[in-house]
Amino acid sequence: GYRRGLKLDPQQPDALNNLAYLLLQKGDAAEALSLAEQAVRLSPANANYYDTLARAQAKTGDRAAALQSFHKAINLKPDSLAALIGLARTLQAAGQPAPATKIIAQIHQVMKTNSDLSPALTQELQAVRAAQRSAHPRA
Repeated sequence: GYRRGLKLDPQQPDALNNLAYLLLQKGDAAEALSLAEQAVRLSPANANYYDTLARAQAKTGDRAAALQSFHKAINLKPDSLAALIGLARTLQAAGQPAPATKIIAQIHQVMKTNSDLSPALTQELQAVRAAQRSAHPRA
């Protein structure tokens, strides 16, 4: 459906972003990255687009760009659980547990007022918490 819509009007940032996110779920990170970049170019003030872009960048191996994009998303929308969770996971993958721990604390603060997570984000948060426990086992 998104592809048909984009054939009619290729300048639809929502359709570009949503298709990019779906492609990330299916494993096509290269096309997802291109679509997410287009969405951000068309609507640079949308935090959700930067979140998708960051996830595509991380999946294609560009962690430095992913970290920048997650930070842009959070600057635009400080309570974005998706961006915060993605940032924590990317920091963990980059071997930066201390900054990840700070972001996890921020996630817990945001969740006090906004705990509505999709099943995919819930699963990602569980993975982030498990990685944190592994990095910091209790004595």
